[in-house]
Amino acid sequence: MSATVSAFFYGSFMNPEVMAAGGHRLDRWQIACAIGFEFRIAPHATLARAPGRAAFGIVTPMTHSQLDAVYATQSRGTLYLPEPILVDDQQGGYRPAICYIAPRQDPGAIDPDYVRSITGPARQYGFPDWYVAHIESFLPG
Repeated sequence: MSATVSAFFYGSFMNPEVMAAGGHRLDRWQIACAIGFEFRIAPHATLARAPGRAAFGIVTPMTHSQLDAVYATQSRGTLYLPEPILVDDQQGGYRPAICYIAPRQDPGAIDPDYVRSITGPARQYGFPDWYVAHIESFLPG
């Protein structure tokens, strides 16, 4: 059995339906926040370093082979690279986590359904209204 790491998901991969479609289950998770990062969609979700900002998501245990499989089969053609970060576990503590970030993306149109695949779970997880509004700001229109 492979050892697990804490994986921080902030985009469509925090959506249990998206993960299930790729054959992965989010059995255990916890809301977390990546301090010093900003959430962006261009045309896919990613994080960018931004002092004073925060990106909400979930932390879940996964093996490195599970993470490789998720990003190999479900990353919509965007290259995401693993980066170690610290997340605020929303219970008064910080912990290390692996976060996959796209260092660059080819320009493209933002798919409204893709944005909704992120805003729906963001609401269900109880992310702050201002943060859900930030995600919705990427909707074309």
